[in-house]
Parts: sequence; structure tokens; C-alpha cells
Amino acid sequence: MIRILCALLLVAFTGLTSARELVTVVFAFGPGDSVANYGRTLVNEANQIQSKYRFVFDAKPGAGGTIAARHVANTPNTILATSAAFFVRPNVYPKDSHEIDQYTGLMIQCTAPMAVASTKYRDWNDVPRDKEITFGITGLGATSHLVSMKVQEKFPKMILVPFKSPTDATLALVSGQIDLSVGFISEFQQWSNKSSGTRVNVLGVTGRLPAQGIAPMAKQGFNDVENMGNPQQLIVPKTVPVAQQEEWHNILTQAARATDVQTAYAADSCQPARNSFKETQQLFETQTQFWRKITANVKVQ
Repeated sequence: MIRILCALLLVAFTGLTSARELVTVVFAFGPGDSVANYGRTLVNEANQIQSKYRFVFDAKPGAGGTIAARHVANTPNTILATSAAFFVRPNVYPKDSHEIDQYTGLMIQCTAPMAVASTKYRDWNDVPRDKEITFGITGLGATSHLVSMKVQEKFPKMILVPFKSPTDATLALVSGQIDLSVGFISEFQQWSNKSSGTRVNVLGVTGRLPAQGIAPMAKQGFNDVENMGNPQQLIVPKTVPVAQQEEWHNILTQAARATDVQTAYAADSCQPARNSFKETQQLFETQTQFWRKITANVKVQ
């Protein structure tokens, strides 16, 4: 009798678990990137604080985030986890990207500085201006591409080398295949702290303030990088009902307060956002205009 009751309870519990509505958070870049941890920790916490939805994490990298964006636009119950590249890519490659006006903001997780690093040069004074140097970026039309163009103004012989993700670019940097690379602080510091003989020197960060003791590039002679923070955010198609958008926003905003999520943000000095649902949607429009202005004169050969 006891066995029968236990079996019935197990069936009932399984039924309740499977009844949770599945929602997939689709990360637009490489699953091995440090920023992917923002989504993983957020999903884990969101599943612990409510029982209506079962959030899962997935990644579909490529084309500066466009592959993931298009997938989300055509797949019910999906949320796009992306960066400022969502707004940058369509302005640089309008014919080969997603359409911004099909989407709206769900949640801004945090805003991280971009960092430039090298294994060959200890600081900017060591970087030669009179010979070719290679600079790794995480895809043409991404935020890292904009940062590289500001560096290229001071080092005109610099050659841009696009990679699919920050992880790929960092590995190329560490192996000596490229001279410089742009990415997130934690991607580089995991190598800076190693005693293996390979050391990554972080030369500067975007933004107005130092991050983890690293000087801002704006104070090292680089123009127009003080506002190039990289917002990490969740975006959904406008076809998602507003009531559902707001419900997801409230769940994920609460989940983001968890220690594990905040620790993931802190690894990249990603400053947490505290925006209401209405403010998030307004900021989506503000970002659209801001990045359109920033990329107005960007020409890709």
C-alpha cells in the first residue's frame, strides 16, 4: 500500500513539474563566453523562485547575434540574451541582419566595459604605430568592432581579425596568433592570473571610470569610448503579449538579485541595472537611437 501511495505521489509530482511552461533563453554568442554565465545563473535562479515556467538556457552564436535574434523572432516562448551588438549589427549590415523594430526590451541585466588586451605589449606605449598589428574582434558589426575602430584611429596600420566569440579571440591572443584583442575583463584575467608563463596584459577599458584597477581608454588618448559600455540584456519579439512580457520581466528581475547572478556580473565589472518594465521598454528605444547615431559614419570595406 505504501509503495502504491509513493508511486502515485511520484506521478503527481512529475505531472506538476512537466506542466511548467517551457521558456528558452537564447544566448546570441558562444556558450563558453564568460558573459554566458549571466544567463545560466539567471535561469537557474528563476526556476527556483516560481513554478509556472521552466526556463532553460541555449546558445546560437554567429553573425554578430543575428542568428539568435532571427531564431527568437520565429520561435514561440523564447527570449534573446544579447548585448549592444543587437543594435549595432543592423546599422552596419542592414541587409544581412535582424530588424530592430520587430523587438522590444524585456530586461537590462547590467552594463559592462569592454577591455583591450595583449600578450606582446605591456601598455599602449609599447604598441608600434609604424608597422602592421593584428586586432581580434568578436564579429564584424559587434560592439567590439566599434571599439577596434577607435583604436585604429591611433594605429592606422592595424588589421582587424573577426572571431565568432570573445573566447575564440582570447585563445588566439594567448596562442600568439594576434597582437591585440577586445573582450570582457574576466576573459583576460583568467589568463593574467595564471603562472604558466603566458600573461595577458589588459591595456584599458571603455567607459569613464577605471574597472578593477584598469585605466579607462578615454584617459589614454582614445576618442569617443567613454560611452561605449556594453549593455547585456534580454529582448523579445513584439508579438509576445505585453502581460506575458511583464510577468517574465518581474520573475527575471527578482532572480537577478541572487548572489550567484550578481557574482557573475561582478567578474566583468558589469554594473547591475534596476529598471522597471516600463523603463526597460523606454531604454530600448533610447538605445536604438544612441547606437544608430554612434554607427552613422561606420563604413565597412
